[in-house]
Amino acid sequence: GNHVVQKCIEQMPPESVSFVVEAIEDRAEAMAAHIYGCRIIQRLLEHCAPKRLEKMLEQILKSITKLATDPYGNYVIRHILEHGRQEHKRRIVNEICHNVLDLGRDKHASNVVEKCFEASTTGEHAAFLKNERQALIQAILGPNPKDLMDRSSALMQLMEDRYGKYVVNSLVEYSRGQEEIKILYNRISSVPSKKTSTGPLLEQLEKQMQQLQHQQQQFVQQQLQQLQQQLLVKQQGGA
Repeated sequence: GNHVVQKCIEQMPPESVSFVVEAIEDRAEAMAAHIYGCRIIQRLLEHCAPKRLEKMLEQILKSITKLATDPYGNYVIRHILEHGRQEHKRRIVNEICHNVLDLGRDKHASNVVEKCFEASTTGEHAAFLKNERQALIQAILGPNPKDLMDRSSALMQLMEDRYGKYVVNSLVEYSRGQEEIKILYNRISSVPSKKTSTGPLLEQLEKQMQQLQHQQQQFVQQQLQQLQQQLLVKQQGGA
């Protein structure tokens, strides 16, 4: 039956599936954690305006951490990070920040943490989530440790965890800007972990740094060319 409901949501105009929304609104949290209910909510997020789903979303956002660690609920939270409003995404990223170490090492919630990096870096509302993104990065890196051998740091614990290592991969993948890349490189290179876990991360950061430097060189060359052309036009005009 859930396949029929999903197809209705996909094929019918959004205003024609109000009966589905109304049936879910008062038990949205339970539906989000259900093997079939989570799929229906995902289809609604894809095909209905967030404003129409506000009551449903409010119920779900009251249980972000609980659903993030759920085998089915985590898909719903990730879908909100993709299709929700700016304020919905901000609430999710902020709550993840408060418990990023435990969530980053959870089989299901680690996927949500990764999605937070994507949504706050390249997503639709990334420009409005800069502060939340920085807070998420800082929650993982923490203050500069006095003892680089301190194995209690969040970064090290994530790198050594079977699920957390994918969170660190996303941290590196979505790093932006020369200063940020340098900080990540210095912190990761200082982690006394196995070379097999830090090597690929450092190589990725080096590659990103090279690409950034190449882009900067191209920009400078373009600016110089434009300046030369402007000077040439002035000289020809004066002649």
